[in-house]
Amino acid sequence: MTIKRLLISIFIWLLLILTTKMQPNEMVPCLSSSSSCGNGTSTKPSCSSNLNCDCFPLAVYSNSSTKAICAYILPCDAVVPCNSSNKFACSTVPNTVCVNGTRCQQPVCYPLALTNAKICPPAVSTKTSTTTIATIIRSTTLLPTTKITTKITTYRSTTTPSTTFKLSTTTSISKQNILCSSAMWSPNGITVAGVGNGNWGSAMNKLSYPRDIAIDSHQNLIIADNGNDRIQKYFTSNGTIITLLRNVGVFNVFIDRYDNIYYDDYSSVQKLSNDSLIVTTTVAGDNRTQGNKTNQLNEPQGLYIDRFGNVYVSDSANHRVMKWLVNASEGIVVAGGNGNGSASNQLSYPKHIFVDEVNEVGAIYICDFMNMRIQKWLPGAQLGITVAGGNGIGGGLNQLFYPDSIILDPITRIMYLADYGNNRIVKWLPNAQQGQIIAGGNGQGTGVNQFFRPLGIKFDSSNWNLFVTDWANSRIQKFLFNVSSC
Repeated sequence: MTIKRLLISIFIWLLLILTTKMQPNEMVPCLSSSSSCGNGTSTKPSCSSNLNCDCFPLAVYSNSSTKAICAYILPCDAVVPCNSSNKFACSTVPNTVCVNGTRCQQPVCYPLALTNAKICPPAVSTKTSTTTIATIIRSTTLLPTTKITTKITTYRSTTTPSTTFKLSTTTSISKQNILCSSAMWSPNGITVAGVGNGNWGSAMNKLSYPRDIAIDSHQNLIIADNGNDRIQKYFTSNGTIITLLRNVGVFNVFIDRYDNIYYDDYSSVQKLSNDSLIVTTTVAGDNRTQGNKTNQLNEPQGLYIDRFGNVYVSDSANHRVMKWLVNASEGIVVAGGNGNGSASNQLSYPKHIFVDEVNEVGAIYICDFMNMRIQKWLPGAQLGITVAGGNGIGGGLNQLFYPDSIILDPITRIMYLADYGNNRIVKWLPNAQQGQIIAGGNGQGTGVNQFFRPLGIKFDSSNWNLFVTDWANSRIQKFLFNVSSC
C-alpha cells in the first residue's frame, strides 16, 4: 500500500471511529423520517435550505437510515463508484466518503467539500460538537504538498432536539512552505533539460522547441518535445532520459494526482496510465478528425484534469474551453464558444488554463492569447472577467504580450504567468493592476537570466522551484525558490 493510499485509509478509519463512538440517538437522518432521505432524488430539500442539496446515507451504515450526510447534488457522471472490491471504500479518490447513491444505482465516492455547511446550510440548527480529522494529499496542480483539514460538525435541530442531527463539514487548507506575496526566485536559471543556447536536436540529451513540462510525484520531468514529435521523461534521481512516445504531435502535457500522463495533439486529448507507457486512451475529442462539434476539438492548446478526472481543454482554434466528464462521449462548453473576438463572452485562441478547486471551486483561469489578457470564468457564467492584462499589446507591467501559461496558487489566488512575447514570467497578485517580474525580462536571448519565447511553466511539488519551458532556446530552465523571501 502506498503512503497516499494509507493516509486516505486512515482518514476513512477516523471517520468511522467518529461516527461509531456517537450514541445511537446522536446520528439520525437528515429528516425526522428515514423515508425522506432522498439519496439525491427528492424534489424537496431534505436537509438544507439550499434546494440543490439532499440527504445521502453513508454506505458504511447502509443498514441504518440514521447515518447520513447533507450534500450538494452532483450528476452521476461527475462521481466515481466506490471500490469494486469493497463497496464501502473510496481509497482511490482522496477526500471523499462512500454514500449509497440510489440515483446512481450504486455506492459512489462523494466529495466531503460538498457537505460544507456554507454550501448546504441547515435551516435551523445549533452546533453541538466538532471533531477534526487531518489528511495529506498531493495536489493535482503540482503545487507543494497540501494539508487539508476537514472538520466534521454535528448539528442538533432546534425543532426536535432529541432525535434530529445533521452532519456537515468545513474544510481548511494549509500548506508547507506557504508561498507569500513577496516570494522571489533566483534571477539565474539552471538548464535541466536540453543543452541550451538554442542548440536543438533529436539526440536523447537534446530538445527541439519544447512546448510544455509536467512534474510527477517523484520530481521526474515529462516534456512535450514538440519539434521531435515525442514525449520525453527525465529521471531527476539518476539523470536517465527515456522516450515515452514517438511520432506524436504533442503540444501540452499534464500529470494528475495518480501520475497518469495526459497530452493533447491536433484533435484530441490522450491519457497514458502510470502503469503503461504504450497504450493510450482518448479522453476528449476525436483522435482522427478536427472539428467544432461538441465531440470534436481543433488545435487544443491547454489542459487541466481535476481531482475527479474531468478533463478541461482549451479548444484553441474553436475559441472555447471544453469540459469532458469522465467517460463522456462529448464535451460541454464552459467558456467562450461565441466565435473569435474580444468581447467578454468571447476568447481568441485560448492557451493554458487553470481550474480553482479550493476557493471559487470550478472557476477557470484562461490565457486568452490573442486578446493579451487572463480571463476568469465562473461556473455557469456567460461572461468572463479580466483579472490580468487586457491593456493592449506591450511590455508595460500592466500589459501582457501573448500570455501562454498560467499557474494559480488557489490558497493566495496569486497568478504566475508565462508572458511569451515579453520573454518573462510575471507574478500577478489578486486585484492588482499590474504584474511583477520574477524571471526573465532581460530581453530575448540565451543567457541564464533570459528567455526566447517561454511557454509552459510549473512548480515542483515540494520546494516551489520554478520550471520554465524556454521554447526557442530548446531547453528547460529551473529557477530556485528563495526561501528567505517568505
